[in-house]
Amino acid sequence: MSGADTSGHNHDHGHGHGHSHSHGHDHGANDHEEGIFDPTCNEERDVLRATLASYFLFRRAAHYTYTHRRRRNFYSLPIGQQNVLRAIGWPSHLTQVDSAIEANAHFADCLLRSGAHSFGVDYKEAENWEDLVTNGDLDKARSTIKQFVRDWSKEGIAERETTYGPILDAIDNLFGMVVPRCDVRVLVPGAGLGRLAFDIARKGYSAEGNEFSYHQLIASNFILNHTTVAEEFTLYPFCHGFSHHRSLDLHLREILVPDVHPGTELNQYLEFRTQPDTYGHRAGGPQTYRYKPSQFFSMSAGEFVSSYNTEEAHESFDCVATCFFIDTARNLLDYLDTIRNVLREGGAWINHGPLLWHFEGSDATEEKNSTTDRGKYGDLRGFDQIQADSEDAEVLHFPTSSDGGFGNPSFATRGNSSRTRVGSGDVPSVVENGPATESPADGGNANSTGGGASASAAGEAGSSTGNVESPQTYHSAPGSVKAGGADQSPPTSAGNHVRGDAETLADSGPSSNRRSRASSTSRQGQRSQHSHDGEKEWNGSLEFTLEDVFRLIDLYGFEILERRATEPSGYINDVKSMGRYIYESEFWVAVKKRKASDVVEQSIKKFDTKKDAEPEVCNDTVSEAESGGVRIGDNVLET
Repeated sequence: MSGADTSGHNHDHGHGHGHSHSHGHDHGANDHEEGIFDPTCNEERDVLRATLASYFLFRRAAHYTYTHRRRRNFYSLPIGQQNVLRAIGWPSHLTQVDSAIEANAHFADCLLRSGAHSFGVDYKEAENWEDLVTNGDLDKARSTIKQFVRDWSKEGIAERETTYGPILDAIDNLFGMVVPRCDVRVLVPGAGLGRLAFDIARKGYSAEGNEFSYHQLIASNFILNHTTVAEEFTLYPFCHGFSHHRSLDLHLREILVPDVHPGTELNQYLEFRTQPDTYGHRAGGPQTYRYKPSQFFSMSAGEFVSSYNTEEAHESFDCVATCFFIDTARNLLDYLDTIRNVLREGGAWINHGPLLWHFEGSDATEEKNSTTDRGKYGDLRGFDQIQADSEDAEVLHFPTSSDGGFGNPSFATRGNSSRTRVGSGDVPSVVENGPATESPADGGNANSTGGGASASAAGEAGSSTGNVESPQTYHSAPGSVKAGGADQSPPTSAGNHVRGDAETLADSGPSSNRRSRASSTSRQGQRSQHSHDGEKEWNGSLEFTLEDVFRLIDLYGFEILERRATEPSGYINDVKSMGRYIYESEFWVAVKKRKASDVVEQSIKKFDTKKDAEPEVCNDTVSEAESGGVRIGDNVLET
């Protein structure tokens, strides 16, 4: 796990939250998501406002940082040297960069408006929150926009196949024979923009992504819920850095997002038919189960440890998929505690990523500065092309007082170059349980069975109920989704119906019992997990070698089924960039055994699982509208 340079391997360490956020009713233009954050918590409120304001300020900060200061430098040169640069057209390059920035800024405005609406605030208030924004907040906005290259563009396919591919293949190898697949519950911590969780759900599994950063939550909510077609937005993600570019065209190359329309993909019906020898848990057969992936896809908002190292989350997942995640831990032992807690016995932990410890060198005796602590690196780490323009990207800056405050610097723009606007747009008509429906220069447009790693409950009965035109649900981890007893929902334009317990089945038996357990935990009232609540937050950092990590994995009661170093990645294969960076990632599949070592058992939290109420039995007579799916038996559609 060595490399010449790993500074492209970064995550957003922004402050997040852990509150209920559910989709539970048909909504009108004035509806918004309530209960997702606590407005009475000053720290959390200010962090949310700073995030929204960073998207609001992106346009001015980007023009100032990337073109205004360079023009100023240009005009400070002797006239003779200015003329030399004019001879190669260098000043016009800045004009084209300005046009590219405008396209990106329009996208940032979309994130601002949808994010503000989702949290129930007026986006116009963002200009009043400028004093809360740091340069780090602005840089998180920039790096979040750039992350769309990796997760939601055609240009990111190769990187996703390299990094997400092994995880998706392992899930199929372990659980692919389970029918229906929605019985398999997969948790994706550090879900970011939601692509890995989306791809897992698209295969038919019950997927729950978890994210802590407001920047990431707002962006993932927008791309999943507020886009109307594939390739709707044009971005110029490489215009924010001026190093390693072979040509202006490559510097200003555009990408279209999203590469697929999430609403359409998650609204396609999947069918799984049991056979007498089917590997699964449902009684009887043969039966065919038909459902939409959107019915079993959700995103939870909260810090991983405080959200999931709880009694409610105890043994509630069959699989935990961590991708470029474990090195974001200040204390890896907390992550191991939590992963062990959420996995049932025989459940699988699939990991892929390097060990670039993000908080390396942090001192537990020092107070954490929440306004400047951005981890070891400020940018999002990732794949070959997410930062192909520059490894150490130029950080967005506020103008100083000598620049005249945050006034508008002189720069040339060519209008709004994105091809869409914020708004609900035309929402495709969807019948509940019915058949599945089918350049900057000129402004631009804009095969292991897992040894018993079998499936558990699918879908949480409270996770997302009612008719909602959205592919995914946001809620407080691990599934409490009611805020004050009322369902809340944001506006969407994806045209999906989302239901948390929308199974196309009504069988009792082991899987139904596990499902009812998950349902019982998801019907809790609003819960919140604040990193600043309770005991004082530990601000140190512990780093481990790969050998240490595997020793800890063994102590925590995991058995390694598969382990390998994956192909070196980074930017070494990006022929469009002169930058060359490399790191190695480690991939493993581990299964939770019955008991951890004695030393670990003495240190971890214990939850009394005997307190569980009698499990509910799925009602065979439930209506189609209530079940959220269609059950097909012996080639006859049962309605």
